[in-house]
Amino acid sequence: MANISVQPGSVMMASGREYNLSQTQLWVTKEVVIDSTARDSGNSPTTTMRKGVVLAEVTATGEFKEYDDTDSDGTQTARGILDMDINLLDEEGTAQDAIGVRMTIVAHVDYNALFGIDANGANDLASTVSNVGAGRRGALIIFENDQ
Repeated sequence: MANISVQPGSVMMASGREYNLSQTQLWVTKEVVIDSTARDSGNSPTTTMRKGVVLAEVTATGEFKEYDDTDSDGTQTARGILDMDINLLDEEGTAQDAIGVRMTIVAHVDYNALFGIDANGANDLASTVSNVGAGRRGALIIFENDQ
């Protein structure tokens, strides 16, 4: 069973930018595993992923990595938003999976404060509400300042 957490509204910062506007509403996160090959192409180093990166699930493994509308491995469908900064390198500099990472699946967010979002990903996040309660797939993201 997925570890789902419901929190009272609060503003979360995405590398200096607010992405979650759920100040007076609830938002829902779930714990996921981030694949060691995930990258934040807009960051340096790319192995450090910023809060606010749009995530997608790799169908073959069930692990998550950055959303990419051009892929065909499951990551072409946005599933949530990274809720914390993470480093995918261990002390020796070897890439490793990040376990127990929070991903936002229900929230009111600022489109312009997300990383790696596009119109298709926004549509995925806004329209895949089936199964959110089961914590498996889906998200309900309400956008402000979209596209």
